[in-house]
Amino acid sequence: MMGEKDERRPPVERLGNGKYQVEKILGAGGFGITYRCSDTQSGRVCAVKEYMPEAIASRDPETGRIVPEPDRQAAFLHGKKRFLEEAQILIRMSAIPGVVHVEDVFEENDTAYYVMEYLDGRTLKQVMRALGGKLPWAAAVEAVARAGLALEEIHMRAGIFHRDISPENIMVLPDGDVKIIDFGSAKAMAVNENQQFSVVLKPGFAPPEQYASNMSQGSFTDVYALAGTFYYAASGVMIPAAPDRVMGAEYESLEKLVPQCGRQASEAVDRALLLDARFRTQTMREFVEGITQGSQPGFRTQTADGTATVTRSQEPLPEERLKNRTGEVGSHAGGFGPVSASRPVPSAASGAAPPDAWLLVEKGACAGQRFSVAAGRTVTVGRSGAKSEIRLAGHPEISGLHFKLLYARKKHCFYVIDQSANGLYYRGVRLEKGKKYKVMPKDRLGVGSMNCVIALEEA
Repeated sequence: MMGEKDERRPPVERLGNGKYQVEKILGAGGFGITYRCSDTQSGRVCAVKEYMPEAIASRDPETGRIVPEPDRQAAFLHGKKRFLEEAQILIRMSAIPGVVHVEDVFEENDTAYYVMEYLDGRTLKQVMRALGGKLPWAAAVEAVARAGLALEEIHMRAGIFHRDISPENIMVLPDGDVKIIDFGSAKAMAVNENQQFSVVLKPGFAPPEQYASNMSQGSFTDVYALAGTFYYAASGVMIPAAPDRVMGAEYESLEKLVPQCGRQASEAVDRALLLDARFRTQTMREFVEGITQGSQPGFRTQTADGTATVTRSQEPLPEERLKNRTGEVGSHAGGFGPVSASRPVPSAASGAAPPDAWLLVEKGACAGQRFSVAAGRTVTVGRSGAKSEIRLAGHPEISGLHFKLLYARKKHCFYVIDQSANGLYYRGVRLEKGKKYKVMPKDRLGVGSMNCVIALEEA
C-alpha cells in the first residue's frame, strides 16, 4: 500500500520476529506508521502497519519498543484494541476485491502490527493533486462508482460501515481499480480529555449524524461521505462542513461547476447530500446508479460474484424512493391487519398466477432460495414452519415468527413489522419491534443478524 511519500529513516529494521525486512516509511499519521517491507520467506513486497499513537506514546530509541505516557496507559491499550479490531474487520472482508487484504497480524515491541497487500497506486487525493486539483468528469465518475460498488459489498456482505470515506481513503490502482482503505484505523481516532477514542471528522465529508452522539448511522452515512468525495473530485471544490450547512451555508449544484455533469447526476449528488438522513439516498447502489445515468461509456468493475456492469439506468427512480429514504420514514406504530396464517404462500412452480413480488435469500443457510409474495396480503416470515408461511431455516438467531411482511403494489414498496427477539436490520439500523417500516424494492434486510440477508423485489 502506498501513501504520502516519507523520506525519514525507518525506526526499525525487521518486524514479525525477523520475517519482514523494513525498506522505508510509506506514510505516518498521528496514530500509526505504515512501512514498505519485503517478506524474507517469500520475497514478496508487502505493507506493514504499526500502532504508534505519537500523542500519548514514544519509541525507545535503544529497543524500538513503544512506551505509552504513564497517565495514558488506558488510552493506549484501548487504541491498541481498536487497531487489532480493524485488522479483524479487514480479515472478515478478505473475499471482497475492493478492500485491501490483510495477511498477518502480530504483536511486537509492546505494540501491534498487521500486514497488508502492497498496493502500487495512489490515493484519490494524490491523483487529484497530480491533475491540478480535480479529475476529468469521466475519471471522477468511474473512480467514485467503483468505490461505491465496493462499499455496497462491504455494507451488505460484511455489515460494516466505513464512516471515514474521503479522497484519502480511496486507493486508485494503475489499472483503474480502486481499493477502500483505513477501516477504523488508529490514525482515524483521537483521544479526548477523558481518554476516550472518537472518530476524527473530516469537514466536507462527514454528515450531520456523525457530529451528534445520539443519531443513528448506517449505509447512508457513507453515502453522504462518498457524495462529498465525488463533488470534490469532479469540481475541485469541497462542500461546506455539515454543521455550517445546518446553519445555512450552501453549495453550488454540481452541474453549475462541471459542464459535463448533467441534471440527473447533479440531482443524484444533491439527494445523497441531504442533511436529514431520513430523506437521503440510503444505498451505494442507488447513488452509483444516479451518477452513472447518462454517463458514457459504461464501465466494468469486479465484484465478489464476478463482473458487474454499471450502465445507464433504464428507468428513473420511482417518486416513492425519492420521498422515503430510511426505515424511519413512513414508520408508525400499528400493524397490517389480520394475518391469514392458514393461506399458503403461492408458488410459481405450482401453476398458480405469476407472483407479485419476491423474497430472495442472498446470504445464509438457505441462500439462493426465493419465495413468492402476493400483493395486499400479510405474510409471516421466520424459522418455524408452524408459525411462519415463509420459513428461513438454519439460523438459531431467527425467531419462529420473526417478522410480518406486506407488499403494497400500488405504492411500489413493502412494509415490515419486527416480531423477534434478535431484531430486523434495515440499512444497518435495527428496527423498533412492533413498529411498521417502509422498505423499498431491491433493498436488503438482515434477519436476526447480518448472517441471513434477504432482498425484497417486485416481480
